[in-house]
Amino acid sequence: MTKMIFTTVQTETFFQKATQMAIPSIIVTQIAIEGIATVNNLEDFGKDELDQVVSNLQHPPGGVVALTFGAKSQKRFFVATKLVKYNDMVRRRQIAGNIQWNSVMCDFGEQWKAREERKKKKAILKRQKSQKNSL
Repeated sequence: MTKMIFTTVQTETFFQKATQMAIPSIIVTQIAIEGIATVNNLEDFGKDELDQVVSNLQHPPGGVVALTFGAKSQKRFFVATKLVKYNDMVRRRQIAGNIQWNSVMCDFGEQWKAREERKKKKAILKRQKSQKNSL
């Protein structure tokens, strides 16, 4: 799918606005160095890669001052990554209106969490049924 190009203002708003990712500009600069300079770059990062980015911010090389990537921003960042990947999978265009925290991402995050919990419960029930049948 063709990636949507966000304007500079839309990208800055997404990463830095308090009602969006709420990431301080100094951290936005550092995550760009890590490879996340645009909204579309989020598609290339999974939980392990994002955890590594956070670790790199907290433990930078060469005596550079550590940066604190706030918990709220991290949570939103993880949800945004899932949403960007989902939108690409279902071929939904990545536009600024589809990545608003209050109206889209927050709801998506809750639905995704519920989906994952249902998957876990289903797997547990399947295992229990399999164990019961093998007795």
